Amino acid sequence: MVREKLKNILSFSGISLVFGIFGYLTAYLTILVTDWDLKINVKWLVLTIYVTVTIMLILIKLIIELNNELNVKPPHTNSIFRYVPENATFLIYKNDFLGHLAMVSIFYLDNSFEVELGKGYVKNIQDKFIQIQIIEISDRFSSNHSKILEEIEMNNVMALNKIVVKNYITFSN
Repeated sequence: MVREKLKNILSFSGISLVFGIFGYLTAYLTILVTDWDLKINVKWLVLTIYVTVTIMLILIKLIIELNNELNVKPPHTNSIFRYVPENATFLIYKNDFLGHLAMVSIFYLDNSFEVELGKGYVKNIQDKFIQIQIIEISDRFSSNHSKILEEIEMNNVMALNKIVVKNYITFSN
């Protein structure tokens, strides 16, 4: 991550920008300073200040971009938008958190309380969608929420929106 940011900053366009700013500052300084025969060589002083300010700006920009990346909290849950009962497969939108054959836990939100619906795995990753194959449906869920299972099989949008896929496996005894 840090290497990519440094490559972007020190790329050809970044270096060109630095040289352009340096050229502008030196040209502007030659207009303002007419007596170059001072005891302290102003040219070296300007070069030192310029290099210091440039390095500080690069580091500040790098720190800000890295901080922004670290503050983004990725969602660890995925909502289901379609169920294919013939294959016992859920479809969710593609994301970077689920890989091929990743095991997942499937939950149903019942009054803001997550009830385990079952377990599954990532069967296939398409361009825009991920297919979640259901391995098993929890016995508790099938006995206590049989009407909800029927709604899910009929692709009821309200029921599907309450299903959450998480990229970890729950402990079951």
